[in-house]
Amino acid sequence: MNDRSHAPRPQPSEAIRLMNHAAPWPWRDGRGRPTGPLCGMGSCFSCLLPDDDGRCRRTCLPQMGSHPNTLRAAPRPTPYDVLVVGGGPAGLEAAVEAAKRGRSVGLVDARAALGGQVWRGEDVDSSPARELIAKARALGVNVHLNSEVLIPLPDRRLVLRTPRGLEVFSGDHLILATGARELFLPFPGWTLPGVFGLGGLQAHLKGGLDLAGRRVAVAGSGPLLLAVTRLLLRRGAEVVGPFEQAPRNRVVRFAFHTLTREGGLGDLLRHRRAALRLRCGAWCLEALGTEHIEGVRIHTRTGVVRERVDALACAFGFVPETRLGRLLGAETRHGAILVDDTQKTTLDGIFAAGEVTGIAGKNAARWEGRAAGAAAAGAKLTASCARRLLRGRQFGRRLAGAHRLRAELRNLANPDTIICRCEGIRLRDLAPEWSPREARILGRLGMGPCQGRVCGPILAFLRGASDGSQPRAPLSPMTGAEWAALDDILSSEGDSRS
Repeated sequence: MNDRSHAPRPQPSEAIRLMNHAAPWPWRDGRGRPTGPLCGMGSCFSCLLPDDDGRCRRTCLPQMGSHPNTLRAAPRPTPYDVLVVGGGPAGLEAAVEAAKRGRSVGLVDARAALGGQVWRGEDVDSSPARELIAKARALGVNVHLNSEVLIPLPDRRLVLRTPRGLEVFSGDHLILATGARELFLPFPGWTLPGVFGLGGLQAHLKGGLDLAGRRVAVAGSGPLLLAVTRLLLRRGAEVVGPFEQAPRNRVVRFAFHTLTREGGLGDLLRHRRAALRLRCGAWCLEALGTEHIEGVRIHTRTGVVRERVDALACAFGFVPETRLGRLLGAETRHGAILVDDTQKTTLDGIFAAGEVTGIAGKNAARWEGRAAGAAAAGAKLTASCARRLLRGRQFGRRLAGAHRLRAELRNLANPDTIICRCEGIRLRDLAPEWSPREARILGRLGMGPCQGRVCGPILAFLRGASDGSQPRAPLSPMTGAEWAALDDILSSEGDSRS
């Protein structure tokens, strides 16, 4: 069968349909103020809308559809030799490597299609994702989509929310390829409708959001600035910026370094139009508007400028998604899961690969996935793979150094600026001496649906310290019916294991 058959894609998310056709947008925060989708990947819960039965749903997650990258799904979860969590570049590579060595492999992902945030939407058709998905299909990898990990259990068992309800998955070996989420920093107006994360806007554009003819400001930090600018220009938007907070000398040095990497020249040529527009040493001071963003104030090296815009994409790099690993008990270092030369964590039988071990881009993530899949299957690491892993980690360190966040960004928020979007907590509500734990208990920071995914890293950056909060299960909110079902599941699990 030709993998390039004209199979329908997953349906655009409800959030995209509403943003394309509804005015005003229907989203409100917990205190009734207008807001809107931010992250585009189900982490921030800013896209919640109530169902007819009163329950809230995340409208930015696309619906399941028939598509070549859905693979085949096992009718019921079974114990696997290797269970991979995450279907992005690292997870796909890990699943293929383990399956090549004759292991039974399960691959779970919370989204409706494989590819992760990097290979999303049409990118699957023009990227290595298609080849990896074809290999996984041929090797018999069992894929469970729309399946979200809620609670880890002993003995490498995981409780997941699946289209069939709550189910328990297990593996002799686990590979965590949970990726990363964006780092947002608060400034006045950042909760207005029309303000997105960089990756969030990229995800919505790939999912069908139409911004043709609109003025869109792009600001923040990191290589994603250029990728989002390029995509906006291709889709007919008028781009203001991009604005990079890092100084020009660091950015230029990093750009020269990328030319020495595999595919670096091609990346630079693809993004040359966006790169020529880049303005360094500049950042967003304020988003202007009432019911929707209408303009931005930008600090530049020559002074503060004000621009009329219809949307703003702004984020400041990425934070490894370590919550599942930390709940399992894996050790972290510098905010990432600590692994050895074979991608093994500090826990027996558990490996990690990709951005969860440190931000280094998709090429490094793919090699880490290969190493983790091979190691989980009992194979030795090749010398070539070891060299690639070393280069990837070196690149990650250079990336972090080039886009190190400046201290001035800690002063963007004023006392009235919202820090916790879910609970409406403002900066003035948080005593300066509070620890992350005290901010949670006394100030309710991180007590909303996103459970601190957005505001936890924000508070850590503002206070100049690491995020000391400990994640707690469940990893996503559960309904009362699900908690009741969990009791039955755990009871049956205990019976079957006795």
